[in-house]
Amino acid sequence: MYSLSIPSFLSSLSFPFPHMPPIPLADQLALERTKLAAERTLLAYVRTALALVAGGLTIVNVFKSAPAAVGGAALMAGGVVVILLGLRRSLRLRRRLLRP
Repeated sequence: MYSLSIPSFLSSLSFPFPHMPPIPLADQLALERTKLAAERTLLAYVRTALALVAGGLTIVNVFKSAPAAVGGAALMAGGVVVILLGLRRSLRLRRRLLRP
């Protein structure tokens, strides 16, 4: 295995949370990786929600029948639900990460 020596001035950094006691660099990097993964997940929720809303709008505009309007509206509502779930998940995770 490889060994990484960390300079002493880096091992006691309290970035990104100055109100918390210093944490080791390895833990800081793990926290950053977790935050980046959470951001990618939120972007996936947004992408999915946009696809559902766009699909619903397309169905409503292309097919002018009542069943198509209901299906398109259901897809658009699903997109709204997906974005709300993604935001809720993201905010809960962010709060948990910021807890001391």
